[in-house]
Amino acid sequence: MSSRVASILALAGALLALLAGCATPKPEAPRTPHKPYQLAPQHPGPGTRGRAGTTLRTAETIEGAQAEQVRVDASLIRFSVEQRSARVRARKGSEMTEETRGRWTGFLAEIDRFLRQPAGRTVPLDVIRARVALDAELDLDQEHYGLFPSALTAAVRARAMGLDLRLAQVRKLAQPARPEPTQLVWPIDPVVITSLFGMRTDPFEGNDRFHRGVDLRAKVGQLVQAAAPGVVAYAGRLGGHGLHVELLHDGGLVTRYSHLSLLLVEAGMQIPAAGPVGLAGNTGRSTGPHLHFEVIKDGEQIDPLTVLSEPVFRDYQAENIGDGN
Repeated sequence: MSSRVASILALAGALLALLAGCATPKPEAPRTPHKPYQLAPQHPGPGTRGRAGTTLRTAETIEGAQAEQVRVDASLIRFSVEQRSARVRARKGSEMTEETRGRWTGFLAEIDRFLRQPAGRTVPLDVIRARVALDAELDLDQEHYGLFPSALTAAVRARAMGLDLRLAQVRKLAQPARPEPTQLVWPIDPVVITSLFGMRTDPFEGNDRFHRGVDLRAKVGQLVQAAAPGVVAYAGRLGGHGLHVELLHDGGLVTRYSHLSLLLVEAGMQIPAAGPVGLAGNTGRSTGPHLHFEVIKDGEQIDPLTVLSEPVFRDYQAENIGDGN
């Protein structure tokens, strides 16, 4: 066996190991159902009739797709055995026979048929086997026969490129899709920041204290909206935060809304983007009506200004209206 064939086989082994790592599905964690978003008391919704039927149709579709898969493993074995037998019978350096050329033509037609099926129905191992077989048999025939047709060489190379492309497509399908990062919007309009995130003078005690969010100017009763779609993790009174709402979002994000005068949600509700969560107020440890807004990323509190657009206006003269949170 030539050094090229050996290197091809080694490459195939590496591709198999890489593909196995990409294609292994991770078990999906069970999801806890959430109550639908609504401001009125909860009522049982309509049943889920039809879902079982949908699942069954999906399973039947998948089963049908598997039945229609084009496999090349049998063709590969037959082609490799016949080519090896032909090389044994033919004297080295002799001209390739029409029968051998015909086998190449037939095998390339099988590869074309294999590549015409959608990538989602392609068996990854078949792609790798076909790719290795093409290179190996081409290399062995070129070494054995005195004159290998250039047109046949070009045809084999074209199919090899098609198999490389199909392998890339299959690997991409096997990789889990990355969720889009959650986009936040300001929970109140207009956006007027009266106190920034970070160290500041505590409005109650007068000493330096870390401010875990930003304070936004608001009137009592002004609507406070969800910064992004999410699930209510907490809605109620929380110490110095007064009436407080905490939302869980995709991407490890949490937003908090404090000093509300009225809660419009309860724990477990699914909230759409810009959905009402409460009305601004002055409850808890607060010196005046405003909204205390926090953002948490992967368990760490961050400056909301790093994930939201810069507000149009800041009013640092109103820092006497704030909180001790």
